[in-house]
Amino acid sequence: MENLRSFRVFNEESMALDIVELLNKNKIPNKMVLVAPSVDINFGTGAFQKDFQILIDEKDFEEANALLEKDAEWMVDKVDPEYYLFAFTKQELYEILVKPDEWGTFDYQLAFKILREKGENIDKSTIDKMRLERLEKLKQPDKGSPEWIYFGYFTVLLGGLLAIFIGWHLLNGKKTLPNGQRVVRYNTLERKHGRIIFWLGLFVFPIVLLYRLYALMDQGNWFDGMVF
Repeated sequence: MENLRSFRVFNEESMALDIVELLNKNKIPNKMVLVAPSVDINFGTGAFQKDFQILIDEKDFEEANALLEKDAEWMVDKVDPEYYLFAFTKQELYEILVKPDEWGTFDYQLAFKILREKGENIDKSTIDKMRLERLEKLKQPDKGSPEWIYFGYFTVLLGGLLAIFIGWHLLNGKKTLPNGQRVVRYNTLERKHGRIIFWLGLFVFPIVLLYRLYALMDQGNWFDGMVF
């Protein structure tokens, strides 16, 4: 379990535990962690509720996905006729087939069944091609926020500590693709700014820290009575 990656995220513990049980039953090493609320560096807020994240080894993604798909097959025959997917258009149902990681295994299986019932001759090779095209798009760096780059430079003037964290995130931030692959999150220019912000913060922070410590010691006369 050296290359743990985020496999699934749930906002209900019971749903996460069901997946953990299935993975354990099939001897796929995994780990469930509680994800605290967070704020994304691009000014986007993360989920404010606590999420339960399941981590597995990158090499086990394909096997785990196949396992979940097989486990959900028997459930689609018992679905409520009022289930919201029955109101989806064909285009929306095909989108679920292309993005199963966003919709979940059950919705994926049900979308497949509904399309078949609508007379669609689903070509698996076409779906696989569309998924590969989506992966290539997801590999592209996220569109960053210039405001955070400006803010990163500004924090250098505030002492440098926050600049170190912002610079490190811009320089080394990564994201996990649906197949478990890890790629860089920010483009070359943003990573370049991240490197500059990081090193500026690393240079300024100890200077500011030493200055403040010296000021405190001088103000408190800490050296009085000390023998060297």
